[in-house]
Amino acid sequence: MPCDDDAPRRLLVRHEEEFGPLTIVFHLLPDPALTSRLLVDFPHLLFVFAHQRARHRG
Repeated sequence: MPCDDDAPRRLLVRHEEEFGPLTIVFHLLPDPALTSRLLVDFPHLLFVFAHQRARHRG
């Protein structure tokens, strides 16, 4: 099924509206440069960094 360059973005927006953000879990320590880049390049995704050495913020 052919699609244009905007099709993935539209699908992510629709998913977010219907179910909430698509969540990607990294089992890594957070990296500020990577996090910034991911947020710019993929604004409709939720990124979670889960690592046993990560500090809890609460």
